[in-house]
Amino acid sequence: MQGSSEHLSRLGEVGEKIVVFQLHEDGRLHPLAITLDYKGSLDSSVTIFNQRLNPDDKGKIAEKDDWPWRYAKTVAQTADWARHEVATRLVDTHMIEEAIIVATNRTIPERHILYEILSPHWFRTLALNNAARKLLVPLVIARISGFASGAKPDPKVGAFGLVNWSYKNFNFQDKYIPNDLKKRGFDIEGEMGDKYRNYPYATDMYLLWGIIREFVKSVLETKYTSDDVVAKEACIADWCKEIQTSGQIPSFPTITTVDQLIDAVTMCIHTASPQHTAVNYLQDYYYSFVPSKPPALCTPLPKTLSDLQGYTEQHLTDALPIGLKDAKWKDWLLAAQLPELLSFKVEDRYNLITYAKSLYNVNKDRTITENKELNSEAIKDAAEVFYSRLKNAGLVFEYFSAIQTPGSIEYPVLQPEVTAVFILI
Repeated sequence: MQGSSEHLSRLGEVGEKIVVFQLHEDGRLHPLAITLDYKGSLDSSVTIFNQRLNPDDKGKIAEKDDWPWRYAKTVAQTADWARHEVATRLVDTHMIEEAIIVATNRTIPERHILYEILSPHWFRTLALNNAARKLLVPLVIARISGFASGAKPDPKVGAFGLVNWSYKNFNFQDKYIPNDLKKRGFDIEGEMGDKYRNYPYATDMYLLWGIIREFVKSVLETKYTSDDVVAKEACIADWCKEIQTSGQIPSFPTITTVDQLIDAVTMCIHTASPQHTAVNYLQDYYYSFVPSKPPALCTPLPKTLSDLQGYTEQHLTDALPIGLKDAKWKDWLLAAQLPELLSFKVEDRYNLITYAKSLYNVNKDRTITENKELNSEAIKDAAEVFYSRLKNAGLVFEYFSAIQTPGSIEYPVLQPEVTAVFILI
């Protein structure tokens, strides 16, 4: 990236960043090689290999003094910053959930059981997304990531280009947690050793998906007693079509069975609640110390491996958004303070446990007429079981966090008491 008068701007076509890791049987993940600018083949790309071949290998040069390798890791981290902020967090949670919200309001009556089960997960989301479009993306993300495309945002390039690409390439059904983990090579049910011990997101989320799905199943089966009932309901067909077309999520299923409906609703809740919580509330830890994961670098990438191998500490510090030139210090402050703003602790009244408790209380006090219309008694029972399973899951999550490799940070982010029930920020 290169400095400009007001913001960091990316240099031309710098190519993709690729990192090759080896997952050891004891759960440790070790980086083996980094390509700074993949351009179709390794021959035409700058690729550096880790001199330490395994997690216990000290190498001929201590890693803290291996500046070419440290620079390469920082380059990879900038790519990860952009991917996480724009795709994983903004698009895959905020924007996808927005399409669900709008489509549901257009096609599902307010007293319908689908509306009843989905609407508690929508509070604030549309207002937040509007602010993201007007302020966060063009004035903050685009600036500090170097993705700015000029005074007038261009939807085909820069930050908005990455938003559009990420949205178009989002696959709704592939993101169901069992499908997502399997596609990425994680056999949670089949692996019995320590291989995934340092990936508590996978183990926690796999369990949490199952708990939410069982809750959704208990609620929806009060109305949908067979696949035929689902297939014949016009508003479900309208809902699917609206999301696929106007919502521009063609991978959303055309629902004709009870299981398809349960999975889709589970995914809608998962996106707004545990998934957004997982990708949002650790940002302060990982991002607030800017050198560990800067949003952009301010000097051109090395053109050859020989150039990279000559890099020193000065080359790395020169690349960081530090100093008075081009007002880089403003970008540093934004990069350091934004994660703290986005990582505020979830209030008790907005967590998943409170949601389960309030759902129980609301349905416990329904009138006889409401009970007949909404089957409140069955929903009350489902909420009670949901609450109990969430409480038990908290203990399991503590165990998953504790068995990580000694020295790893604890992973409390998906504890039901701190998991937001909707996209809060």
